[in-house]
This record gives sequence, structure tokens and C-alpha cells, in this order.
Amino acid sequence: MAGAQMVNSHPNVKKYLGFALLPQGGVSIGLLTIVAVQMTQLYPIIAAVIMLSVLVYETMGPVFAKYSLTKSDELYGLDKLNESMFEEDTEN
Repeated sequence: MAGAQMVNSHPNVKKYLGFALLPQGGVSIGLLTIVAVQMTQLYPIIAAVIMLSVLVYETMGPVFAKYSLTKSDELYGLDKLNESMFEEDTEN
């Protein structure tokens, strides 16, 4: 992903970020309302494709998001950060 590359993210984050972004059905449905106004003749075909993709991505998206967060070692990232901060406090 270009954004992860620009901010120099960890290689695992760059590798698995795409899967985490799959469950974004609300954005697609929002864009579909624009299509309904601007492209009335193509609307039925585009609506069918978008609604089917929303169904698939919203069903499978959380599975892919968990997979990407687990594989990129970010699922428990905040817990690890808190643990390391706690360890630093006890050492001093």
C-alpha cells in the first residue's frame, strides 16, 4: 500500500494492510447513491455488482481483517506497548 510505504511502516504492515481494508461496504454504498443520480442507465448493473461485492466483503471482511492483523503482529500491539512501558517503569 502506498500510504504504508510513504510513512515507512514495518514490512509486515505493508504486506497485510490490504486485507484489513476489505470490510468497507459503507463507502461503496455511499458511492452507489452518486451513481444513481449521475448514471441512471447503468445504475441497475452497477448496483448489482456493488451490492454483491458488499455482501461478500462484509461477510468475509472481518475474517480477512483479523488474519491481516494477526500476521502483521498488530493484533495485540497496544497490549505489547503497555507491557513494555510497565517493564521500563519497574526497572527504574
